[in-house]
Amino acid sequence: MVNRVTDEREIGFVSSAQEISIGREQYNSAQQMRGDAYRTDAQLTKYVSLVGNRVAIASGVDLPYEFVVLNNSVPNA
Repeated sequence: MVNRVTDEREIGFVSSAQEISIGREQYNSAQQMRGDAYRTDAQLTKYVSLVGNRVAIASGVDLPYEFVVLNNSVPNA
């Protein structure tokens, strides 16, 4: 398969459809384990979504993204 970001050939073991399926299955439990969504600061959530969507578009990878600020003090990308 060809990496959509680097345009180089690489071995891929999971299809895009499988990635999406795995993400949907694990989304809620993964959020809950990390403190759940932080809903106190709407401006922060809007800013993170804006930046995240710009990065997603620039990546050239066509996957459904959602950017959420979690209620957790541990740094994480």
